[in-house]
Amino acid sequence: MSQNPRYPRYLCRACVALGAFDEEGRQLRFHNMSLSGGLGVKRFRGEVLESQEDHIVGGVRCVVGGARCIAKEARFGGVVIEATDV
Repeated sequence: MSQNPRYPRYLCRACVALGAFDEEGRQLRFHNMSLSGGLGVKRFRGEVLESQEDHIVGGVRCVVGGARCIAKEARFGGVVIEATDV
């Protein structure tokens, strides 16, 4: 992967495709709330939507492939997931 100074520990698409989960094992799906931004998260158990939270500030802690990570709003929109374990 190419180096990105803004997001030095970002996960590649293949890793993100493994899925993000919270500490309780619920699958997380991240999205922008609108065209102007804002991070939203949907929590699933299996394919059943359990809850949806809007306007997450500062990021969402999650686990991807066994690594602790944080998902946050990218500078120009979208979502970036970075590993916090190094």
